[in-house]
Amino acid sequence: MTVPRLPPDMGARDRYGLVIGGDGLRAIAAVAVLVFHGYIATVLAVGGPAAADPGSAFKPFGAVFVHLAVGLYVFFALSGYLVGGPFVRAWIRGESAPEWRSYLRRRMFRIVPAFWLVTVLLLLRFGTIGSSSTEVVSLLLFNQNMTQGGVQRLMPQGWTLDIELTFYLALPLLAALAWRVRGPSTPEGRLRLLLIGLGTLTALSLVLRIVADPSEFSGRNLAALLFAFVPGIVLAAGEEQWRPRLAGLRGRRIADACLAAALLAFAAVVALDARDGEAARELAHLVVGGGLVAWVIVRQWATGNAPRGFTLRPIVALGRWSYGIYLVHVGIGLELLRRKPTELGEWGQLVFVTGGMLVLSVIAAAALWRFFEAPILRRARGRKPAPVLADPAPHVTKAFS
Repeated sequence: MTVPRLPPDMGARDRYGLVIGGDGLRAIAAVAVLVFHGYIATVLAVGGPAAADPGSAFKPFGAVFVHLAVGLYVFFALSGYLVGGPFVRAWIRGESAPEWRSYLRRRMFRIVPAFWLVTVLLLLRFGTIGSSSTEVVSLLLFNQNMTQGGVQRLMPQGWTLDIELTFYLALPLLAALAWRVRGPSTPEGRLRLLLIGLGTLTALSLVLRIVADPSEFSGRNLAALLFAFVPGIVLAAGEEQWRPRLAGLRGRRIADACLAAALLAFAAVVALDARDGEAARELAHLVVGGGLVAWVIVRQWATGNAPRGFTLRPIVALGRWSYGIYLVHVGIGLELLRRKPTELGEWGQLVFVTGGMLVLSVIAAAALWRFFEAPILRRARGRKPAPVLADPAPHVTKAFS
């Protein structure tokens, strides 16, 4: 089966599998997670009532900052679209599965080398913090969800990368099973079957996350967090059939509804002060992550472009550097806590730690991208350019990028 022709309203910058506003989404998610960690580090340093109840400190901002870890779910949903998209599109079209060797090569080059570099630098600077060699190796092998140790203080966000890597590895295996069961003979029938399956998996995954301990492996594995990837997978699966129907005003209204749902879900989490593992919080995280990604993608379907401001050079740069920001910000925060002036008040400490984390993380991530990540990614892609259906703008987020 040939690749469907692009709808006539798809501009020269647009094609299936690209997210023009993807860098903007990454920038939002990375900064949200950074502010969350900066805030938590500050309240723990301040101690007293603030440390006992972070949500009630630094009013009125603390109640919001303490829930900004929701940025993780934006990353997961975006991965569902970008990484899972080529598999589900090929299955629905009745085509062969993507070649798994080159796929895994690109995925490994995307996250592993930078993770290893930053982790080794953190170990050289701060040491193992009393961890055993097994715990250090587990961290380097993306297996920290299975172990405990002080070394996790250097990369507490690393558990999400364990989930991401597991998702990458699981896709070819799931694809092998899916291609054995071709399902209905038409793309429409295969889409319906896929949506039923994804809905079932989402429900089961949410149940696992809710009944498990969210701080232990039982609640920090792909099965318990698969629901967070599903919105992006659904958007990729339905894109070729839904996009022509959502061009123009109808699509813009649906995109705006997705944004409104995401904002209302986040407001509900803040108002309820729901905790990890609670049903309200996990459902809200699903809506926030999926809603924000759907807002950007459906708006692109409707208008051929990203939301206003998402393609500005500073935003695109932050998105490009977002993985580096995600990797380095906690280590920078640890260093800032060591060097924090003793005379600072509570608000001064918050500005010094969180603001310093933001500025220094951006600088470090920019250097990491230019001198390490970008050269490695160019090598991973090889000399032969990937086939394209249109000539995208340089800032467009690519699948497998």
